[in-house]
Amino acid sequence: MAINLSQVNFSYEPVKKRKTNHFVLKDIDLKIEGKDEFIAIVGHTGSGKSTLAQILNALLVCNSGVVDIFGKVVSRKKKVKLKNIRQQIGLVFQFPEYQLFEETILKDVMFGPKNFKMANREELAKKALETVGISPDMFEESPFALSGGQMRRVAIAGILASNPNVLIFDEPTVGLDPLGKKELLDLLKKLNEEEHKSIIIITHDMEVVSSACKRVIVLDQGIKVFDGEKDELFKNDELIKAHSLDYPNSIKILKEIKEKLNIDINIYQYTIEDAFLELKRVLGDSHE
Repeated sequence: MAINLSQVNFSYEPVKKRKTNHFVLKDIDLKIEGKDEFIAIVGHTGSGKSTLAQILNALLVCNSGVVDIFGKVVSRKKKVKLKNIRQQIGLVFQFPEYQLFEETILKDVMFGPKNFKMANREELAKKALETVGISPDMFEESPFALSGGQMRRVAIAGILASNPNVLIFDEPTVGLDPLGKKELLDLLKKLNEEEHKSIIIITHDMEVVSSACKRVIVLDQGIKVFDGEKDELFKNDELIKAHSLDYPNSIKILKEIKEKLNIDINIYQYTIEDAFLELKRVLGDSHE
């Protein structure tokens, strides 16, 4: 098990005994494999999603509980070398421009391998850039001359170059147009399916959850209220309602059609294309 959290609590305020403390995360138990996972962490603003991501990357240290990352326990009581953890678990923040600082794209992506004292750092950087779709003729350009979508790709390449097992993305599709969103999700699926990376996405977007993710973790006011397959989540109407979550558009459309036409149809389709095929199966070609 790559990541194992047990009874983890975290507060941004100093924790005082015999006083009411505000914990952003409360008694979190969580296990994440080091490969092949594709997880969405969802919940409303203030639910603790981004805090949890930083706990997983050891940017934050919990107040109590056990955080075991690749066999190393991270705690306030004992100092642990974090460089190896951060090499194995890469974190891409919501605003990628905050992670870019070098004068050229290639130098920026080389920083991770250089920092971790990896050999062949230039080759690793070039491979990572090519993986995210940045062509060699752009390598010597300034990263700050790029579009928002390209900057996001370069930021991802900067993490990929160090070859982490787990990649964490904080709201990766925010600000992208539909094509940019699709291209980014296709890239993450490729990393998951072909390179067996574990992908963790923090998101408000249920379209991202439905089209890409296999497993969903729901946080509400710092408490983990659900952890399971996306099918299980979207079929639990009471849970969706109780925590003010939403359905992807494909399920919304099929729900409405099922109610209006009173037909027996499987509404749990996660893309518009799959929704169309399900309608075609039930209604036949004459309704195209």
